Amino acid sequence: GDIYLPTAATAVSNVNVQNGLVTGTINFGGGTVNVFVGGNATLSGPLLQNAGSVLNIDVAGTLNDGAGSPAQNGTPNALNVNSLKVEQGATIYAAINPSGTSGYVAKTAEIGGGAKLGLTFVNLVPQGGTQVYNFLQGVNSLTIDGPLDTSLLVHPYMYSSLTVGTAAAATGSAPSPAARPSRSASRCPRALRSA
Repeated sequence: GDIYLPTAATAVSNVNVQNGLVTGTINFGGGTVNVFVGGNATLSGPLLQNAGSVLNIDVAGTLNDGAGSPAQNGTPNALNVNSLKVEQGATIYAAINPSGTSGYVAKTAEIGGGAKLGLTFVNLVPQGGTQVYNFLQGVNSLTIDGPLDTSLLVHPYMYSSLTVGTAAAATGSAPSPAARPSRSASRCPRALRSA
């Protein structure tokens, strides 16, 4: 079912999913929200938040933002995250909304080696032209601890992807950009991009 957390700016909420599957709309509300998804758990559904909320996410299992969203009714904007940690071998999907913003906006991000990155399109993709979708953006500090698994980035709407990382001050550095595959169509989302 759906989960709605307190909306007060002073609220502190903890979401700790250790095992099993949690599906439905999840509104993190306001205040500070700490989310942990354990190695044997999946948290799946449109993820929403109030403006100004402080969201800290640690994923050891699977987090699927936008899963189950029908076209034209998905997660409307990027999820703003204070801290995003994706453990080694964990899986995280970003909601891609062609009519709005997409993915995660994170102040700090740490992605473990072998982590799987995936996309969930929550609205229809416009025809023609080139579209760029950011999995991860606005990062002040990015650490990637090894090669990433991009096998889940294959999507009927996606014909080419590029993984780009930048040096992360004080926490290490991301690997050099992967070779760009040849483009076989006009739309080319980017899998991971930090500004």
